[in-house]
Amino acid sequence: MSALAELMQEWLPTQRWFGGKGRAWASVTEDSFLLDEADPVLSVHRIRITYADGGGEVYLVPLSWRDHAVARPPSTCTAARTPSQAIS
Repeated sequence: MSALAELMQEWLPTQRWFGGKGRAWASVTEDSFLLDEADPVLSVHRIRITYADGGGEVYLVPLSWRDHAVARPPSTCTAARTPSQAIS
């Protein structure tokens, strides 16, 4: 599982619009594409969730990130990593 998929497994259930609250996850996969490589980098991630009960869901999650801290981050999922912790 990628580092981003792990973050999504923690973050998604806290979102009001997430439909799988309370369901056990069997697996999660993530793939993505870049929209813009400027600062901030913009990307869209397809998160595929398979539940232990056999059901599944797919979510599209837009993300942006920078390689430096910002004075006031937006009120969204915020994750930090060091340069050696590449998200695959």
